[in-house]
Amino acid sequence: MNAAIQTALVALLLAWSLGVMLRRWFPAGTAALLARWAGRIEARGLPRLARWLAPDAGTSAGCDSNCGSCRTGCASDPVDTPVQWRQPSPSGHSH
Repeated sequence: MNAAIQTALVALLLAWSLGVMLRRWFPAGTAALLARWAGRIEARGLPRLARWLAPDAGTSAGCDSNCGSCRTGCASDPVDTPVQWRQPSPSGHSH
């Protein structure tokens, strides 16, 4: 395969991975950045690309993301359960 094509594919995969990571770790900042980019792209006359790029207002990161940006109350936090160790058998053998 051509070296330029390989370099372009690797760069595309790295950019996609970085985008996924940023969306997971910084959902509010990423949404603001995408909204800003979508506004600029729409101003240049590409409304379909702007709609595809713009973050959906209805979707949120969810209660399990711990982002703290949503104002909806999550159902409940999972309860931590302590580890319970088994007592050794009287014969000294463990099963």
